[in-house]
Amino acid sequence: MTCYAFSLQTLRGAQPFRADCGFDKTIVITDGYASMSREFKQQLKKHGLVALTILFDDAQTCEDFAVFGEVVLLGDVTQ
Repeated sequence: MTCYAFSLQTLRGAQPFRADCGFDKTIVITDGYASMSREFKQQLKKHGLVALTILFDDAQTCEDFAVFGEVVLLGDVTQ
């Protein structure tokens, strides 16, 4: 299993990616403006990342994370 714990600096390629914590899934909560470098996206694909992306505010999509799993609206998963 692999842990994906990354910050905005990692997404932008300013810090190295670490995948060694013992989990293989992640949850991303974003306003839809989250993005990542092409190299980082390739690393995550290589490691088999599975992500649930939860969008808040007026966001309807998040292309960079859609390739890793389901993208849902916060209002659809909360009461």
